[in-house]
Amino acid sequence: MIIKNHTIEILIITLTLGLLFYSSDPVLYSDSARYLKGSLNDPPLYSTIIVMMQSAFRTLNSIIILQTLFIGFGIVFFTKTISKYFDLDVLTKGIVAIFLFLLVC
Repeated sequence: MIIKNHTIEILIITLTLGLLFYSSDPVLYSDSARYLKGSLNDPPLYSTIIVMMQSAFRTLNSIIILQTLFIGFGIVFFTKTISKYFDLDVLTKGIVAIFLFLLVC
């Protein structure tokens, strides 16, 4: 019964893991250097998290895993919130979760 009650969460976790396996290599853009250096012009929390993850794991892949997990938890939170307010069925929650994952990919 637990699986039946949490079908959407299991779908989101599966899609999150699939997203991790699909895109695990870091892609550096033109503004990535300032976050990697820890510029004082940027918000300090994100740069601090990047520095801590790099010093702990010695790779940028750990940051990608952390960001992807945040995306998965955010989609779970969003679908639970809108299903609470709008009383959505399982199919509609699944469609919302799929569309949110399409935006990420």
